[in-house]
This record gives sequence, C-alpha cells and structure tokens, in this order.
Amino acid sequence: MVLLLLGTFTACKKEHLEPDQLDAQPLVWISADMDGTAFNYSAGINSFEASTLLNDSLTYRSFSSVIYSTQSGDSSRIEFRFNNYQNTMGVPASDLDSTIKVGAYNYAYAIPGTVSWLANHLTVLYTKSNGTKYTSYKYTAQAQTGSSFEVESLEKIQKNNLSYLKCKINIRCILYAFSGTDTLHLNNGSGQILLGVN
Repeated sequence: MVLLLLGTFTACKKEHLEPDQLDAQPLVWISADMDGTAFNYSAGINSFEASTLLNDSLTYRSFSSVIYSTQSGDSSRIEFRFNNYQNTMGVPASDLDSTIKVGAYNYAYAIPGTVSWLANHLTVLYTKSNGTKYTSYKYTAQAQTGSSFEVESLEKIQKNNLSYLKCKINIRCILYAFSGTDTLHLNNGSGQILLGVN
C-alpha cells in the first residue's frame, strides 16, 4: 500500500537547482548519523544535485525537496515531502506559504488496512546507492515515537528568477524498507533545503 500511496501522483512539477559556484557553501544539504555512519549529501558536491517538486494528485498536494546523485549506477537520494496544510488544493504559492512554518512537524502514518493522507504531516523517502528504498511512512496506529522533525528557520529567497522557501531543518527518524523488515535510524540530522512551486 505504501507503493500505491507513493504512486498516486498524476502531476509533478520539478525544478532543478544548479549550484551557484563550486566553492560556495552548499545551498541544499543534509548531514546526519545513519546507524552509526556519517551521512552527508550536499548539492553541487560529489555529483549530488537538488530539485524541488510540486506533487499534485487528483485530490492531494505535497511539496518536496530532493537531494540526489547524478553519478551513473548510484541511486542515492533523499526526499523531504510535506503534505499540504489542508486536504484541498488552492493557489500553489499560497498553499506552500500556509504549509511551511517554523516549528515541529509530525511524520505521516496510516492505520493498518487503510490509505490515509494527513494534512501538514511529512514523509522522508530515502534510496540507498544500490537502489534499496526506505520511507518514514508506516502503517501504525500512531506517529513514530522518539522521532522529530523541526523547521528551525525559513527565509524567502530568489534563485534563477524563481521564488523559494529556504528552510534550516533538524531531523531524527526511523526509515522502514519498502520490502522486508530492515530499518535505518537517522539521528542528529541537520540541513538546509529549498521548497518551491516552480
């Protein structure tokens, strides 16, 4: 059912974010501990790039920031997907402003046997370099315990004549394999992501 949920998008707008210059501080990055191993993705460094996504289905909307490898044979990717603040879709820019706020967010979940979409919740999607996929989304009666996600600060910026929200984030969560029972623990995470509607 997770695959069904993640495959329901019928319209998806993607905005590719090129680094300003190679020696500049990365604009989009994530640094964390992944089960005891250092985890660092930075757009513009080591073949990593970043994009924003506006995900629209027939009834639901979400906003994503993605950091991914462009190296051949490397499927490494992490996505932060924020559900719209309400269950209906309005003007995209207004929806983004109403959805992304400084403060804590809960991870999306669904009671077993149901397909649930929770407004103002988020999902972290992670793909290992070998293509194994994980998600913070779980079929359970409640949100993850002991996990957290915080937008520490946000700022409206212009890049390539387009508008974005630049968010500093802190993150801790459990990631569940799409298939099997494997889990990963992402701890002490911090970073900076962009969200947009372009």
